[in-house]
Order: sequence, then structure tokens, then C-alpha cells
Amino acid sequence: MTGMYWGAIVGLVIGVADFFAMRLLANRVELPETKTALRLAAIVNLALFPVVGAFVGGLMVGE
Repeated sequence: MTGMYWGAIVGLVIGVADFFAMRLLANRVELPETKTALRLAAIVNLALFPVVGAFVGGLMVGE
């Protein structure tokens, strides 16, 4: 597997962990605007971390 794949996998693992942490935090917050912002940020992070991880993995390996 290339560095881009490893970076994407690591980014996905971090993104999933961050997704569940932010959703848990959103359930504990009382303001509805904050809940919406945290849930939206969790979804964006879940999509963004694997992409950034793939780029970083590729740069670290030199591909």
C-alpha cells in the first residue's frame, strides 16, 4: 500500500473518532444552534480528514 492509502486510512480512523466525540459533545450542549454547528462540523471532519490524510501521507512518502 502506498503512503496515500495509509494516510487516508489514518485520517479515516481519526475522523471517525472525532465524529463520535463531537456528536457526544453535541448531545450534552443545551443551545440548539451549538448542537447544529457541532453536528455539521462532525460531518465535515468525517469527510475532510481522509482527504487531508491522503495528501499528507503522499507528501511524507514522496509520491
